[in-house]
Amino acid sequence: MTLACVICTKDRPDELATCALASIERQTRPPDELIVAYAGSEEAARVTAEFEARNPAVRVTCIRCDPGLTLQR
Repeated sequence: MTLACVICTKDRPDELATCALASIERQTRPPDELIVAYAGSEEAARVTAEFEARNPAVRVTCIRCDPGLTLQR
């Protein structure tokens, strides 16, 4: 079984790091793949890259999208 996690965010790099990504790191079974769809500043890409460096077993994709949750999904 493959497990993937998708996070949609806009201009919330601190919450992305301290809430969403930190929660993923605390799980007993990490996802095989993490997809972060973000709108807004490039800080989300930086935070996601830091997560990727700490978690080399997780395949990480970071996608810049136009604003709007429907578009990010």
